[in-house]
Amino acid sequence: MVSVDTLAACTYVYINESHFKGDWKLRRFIKSINCYIKRFKNFRLMYIPKLNLLRIEFSMSRLFYGTNAVIFDLKYFNTLARIVDKKISVEFPALEIDSLSKWMCNRLDVCVHYYSYNEMEKQSYIDVIKKHVLPRSISYAYPTGKQSTTRSFNFTIYDKFKEIVYRKENKFHTVSREDLSILHSTKDIIRFEIQLKRAALNYRFKQSRQLEELLTQNVLESIITEFLKKSHLNIPILSQQELKSDIKQRFSKTKSRNLLKYIKTANSEGIFIKKKNYSSTLHKAGLNEFYLVEQLHKIDFTDFSGKPFSHRKAFIFVMILRMLYENGQKS
Repeated sequence: MVSVDTLAACTYVYINESHFKGDWKLRRFIKSINCYIKRFKNFRLMYIPKLNLLRIEFSMSRLFYGTNAVIFDLKYFNTLARIVDKKISVEFPALEIDSLSKWMCNRLDVCVHYYSYNEMEKQSYIDVIKKHVLPRSISYAYPTGKQSTTRSFNFTIYDKFKEIVYRKENKFHTVSREDLSILHSTKDIIRFEIQLKRAALNYRFKQSRQLEELLTQNVLESIITEFLKKSHLNIPILSQQELKSDIKQRFSKTKSRNLLKYIKTANSEGIFIKKKNYSSTLHKAGLNEFYLVEQLHKIDFTDFSGKPFSHRKAFIFVMILRMLYENGQKS
């Protein structure tokens, strides 16, 4: 299932600056434009008086489940929107503010989980994925994954289990009890995350950027699919032996020999920019130049169904009851 983790959205409303006291902090937004910021437990509000713009930023999964290790189920978006609407109405009781579903999106972190057979296979896939290049981006590889970044988006692929463990050991204040309670269930997860910034959203969706328009499976799957194609991860990753066999069957002896030399270099050095013709030849044949060292269970990155989270329904039910209870206590 494809979903969204962190998002930011805004709406236009006039709020008298006399409201911004106490926990509200005055900050510089850009140049001579000031803004007021208030941090809550699971989200942040910002107001820019000069633009009459109210902005919210939060992780849907953290706000709803207490952890982003669980993919947010979009069928609960209306419930989540009502929770957020309630919190905003408590902060601004005298104002009529549009429901969250009508707010304009200016950041969208699309995510999907893939499940490996075991930790060894997970690491093998991550090692191969690190070698893939996303055109016109700057890439950073690190032990738990890889990030490709531009001014308009970030594309991150990483080991979710190791990411939580890292935060537990180095940034404990960012780890929730829900993170720790399901840590074991994340051991086989490879997480793909695409952060679309405002420029990317403007380019793709123009003025149709209301949350209720963007938060659909069709829209989110199209975003993931676009980035899979750009990085050629829509093409199956084969074992070394399978790839060699396919090349020999599909191409002439001379062509096969040159392609085999190319894939050996590409896999040892992780580069193929100077041999784009070989790369293109393989892609047109439905072959990925990067291979797994040994035969492993296949992961189809174009399959967004995934396996259900362990005890998912019970987990969701408990989270809903907890939030409704907390919301009732504050009202």
